[in-house]
Amino acid sequence: MEIKELKVVKREEKGKKYARRIRSGGGVPAVLYGHDIEAMPLAVDAGEFHRLTKGSGRHLLIKLKIAGVKQSPAAIIKAIQQDPIRDNILHIDFLKVKMDEKIQSNVAVSIVGQAVGMAEGGIVQHGLWELQIEALPGDIPKNIEVDISALQVGEHFKIKNLILPADVKILNPEDEVIVSIIPPPTFKEEEVAELEEEGLTAEPEVVGEEAGAEDKTETK
Repeated sequence: MEIKELKVVKREEKGKKYARRIRSGGGVPAVLYGHDIEAMPLAVDAGEFHRLTKGSGRHLLIKLKIAGVKQSPAAIIKAIQQDPIRDNILHIDFLKVKMDEKIQSNVAVSIVGQAVGMAEGGIVQHGLWELQIEALPGDIPKNIEVDISALQVGEHFKIKNLILPADVKILNPEDEVIVSIIPPPTFKEEEVAELEEEGLTAEPEVVGEEAGAEDKTETK
């Protein structure tokens, strides 16, 4: 995985009032934590963060360039808190990592190819959008591609069908289905006959003004 740099500022103040002041100035409150450091409050430029994550999502390995601090710790984005209405970022959690220690991370699934079953009306049904993996920070893939080209209608692509580097371990159960090609929705002839017998395929009953007009004609 490519490592990207992000300039951040160490926050000396805490609290909601200070966090609001950061956001009003175009920043995002953040925190860096890990098993060998004390939690460090940070402030991140919102525009810079969006540019950094554009096209990569949250699955990034980031070198944090902290103003006034000599060391630039490597970190991953552990959590992002967003405003449910405005959709802007409210807070970011960075988890410090060591390049020689394996970590667990969620990686997006990327579907490639067009299944042969789609020519017969088959529909692509996703079972998993992300996979949980374990690897060294530098070995975490941006995404995991699943080629569905050979899938027929009724066939599945499971985790055990993946071919990945030996240094990347999938933590999901191997029998979990990532994607399926399901048959198109159709009615059997007998099901249609049953619907006709029950009158469920007949023309809808006229209601409203037209129905009222018919009633008036019959009473003349």
